Amino acid sequence: GYDDIDFILNQKQLIEELIHPLVWKEVERRVQTSTASVCIVESALIYETKSEGRFTGVIVATCSFGEQLRRLETHRKMSPEHAYARIITQLPVSEKERHAQFIVNTECSYEDLVVRVERLYHTLMYEKGGEQ
Repeated sequence: GYDDIDFILNQKQLIEELIHPLVWKEVERRVQTSTASVCIVESALIYETKSEGRFTGVIVATCSFGEQLRRLETHRKMSPEHAYARIITQLPVSEKERHAQFIVNTECSYEDLVVRVERLYHTLMYEKGGEQ
């Protein structure tokens, strides 16, 4: 019920407050020591943690709310209630898209997703000053 969801959200917030500073410290260390011309950091909570200023640009991978629920239930074996609770703690996709420099809609076939990611790779490497 709702009491369970409130408990989960409170526990999630406590864990994030402990872990996020350590994670960002490690991310910064890896980026600083990297010889790559472009570094990509995966984080579902960049806007929620107000971390977007750490990056030159933000890529948002999107799909519909229904697809988010389906993926969490199927791939992460979450109950519908837990999946819903996870999603509502994040900014709506439309808000993330509004602030992002790049958007990749992942609600497509694998083949189409490969084309979209290759297009983004080309943009990042050639149009934004990276090297191949």
